[in-house]
Amino acid sequence: EEIKKIVSDNSSNEIPTELKLWDGEVVNVVGPLEKNTSLLEVLYPVTFTLSIVIAGILVFIMVLRRSTDAAILRILGVKEKEVRWNLFRENLILVSIGTAIACIAVFAISIKSYPIDLVKYIMVTGGYMLGTIAGLIFGIGKVTNKKPLEMLQVKE
Repeated sequence: EEIKKIVSDNSSNEIPTELKLWDGEVVNVVGPLEKNTSLLEVLYPVTFTLSIVIAGILVFIMVLRRSTDAAILRILGVKEKEVRWNLFRENLILVSIGTAIACIAVFAISIKSYPIDLVKYIMVTGGYMLGTIAGLIFGIGKVTNKKPLEMLQVKE
């Protein structure tokens, strides 16, 4: 009613205006948007969990692919603790660089189009890093607990 009053009292317009509200159209547009929003609220924890699991698996595979390098270092006399630390550090640096590039890209893309909830973004990034660290620990443990000659054997 207030909007109708403002529109009808607008004396500066030379052409008379009138306000028509189509409630049916608004309901038709807003209804599906509310369903999409509720679906996204349900999917957020699923994607959060998947990102952690994927981070762990990817880093685990990266470490397993480096098992021959670790075996060669061990055969050359490098201590097991140093091999573990080097593998951990190298992979953590690679993942950190990749995560930083991804964060910059997301901010650059979304700065004009839509705002990002910073708390959720930090949680996802932190979860990804925790998954990475867990994958590193499991992968490094699996690689370095074997004898060096076992790691170099090719199984057919």
